[in-house]
Amino acid sequence: MVGIQTLTDITDHNLCIFTLSMLSVQATEEWIQAQVPGIVKEAISVSSQGLGASETPMNADADMEALAQAHVNILAGACLSIGKQNELS
Repeated sequence: MVGIQTLTDITDHNLCIFTLSMLSVQATEEWIQAQVPGIVKEAISVSSQGLGASETPMNADADMEALAQAHVNILAGACLSIGKQNELS
C-alpha cells in the first residue's frame, strides 16, 4: 500500500515514469482510474466535497497539495502509457 509519506517523497517525474513502466496497459477509463492509489482517490474525493480540515477523515499529516499533484501526474502517466503502447503497436 502506498502511504502518504511515500507519495510526498516521490517526485512528479518519478510518478510518471513509474506509471509508464506498467506492462499491462489498457486503453480504458477503468484502467486509468485503477492506476490511482486509494489514498490519492480518498484525498481527491474529500477535496471535491469541500470538507474543512476538521472534517477530513484522512491522516492529519496529509499534504493535500502533494496528493492532488500526485493524482494529476498518475493520470498523465497512465495516458502517456496508452499513447506509447499505441505508438509501439
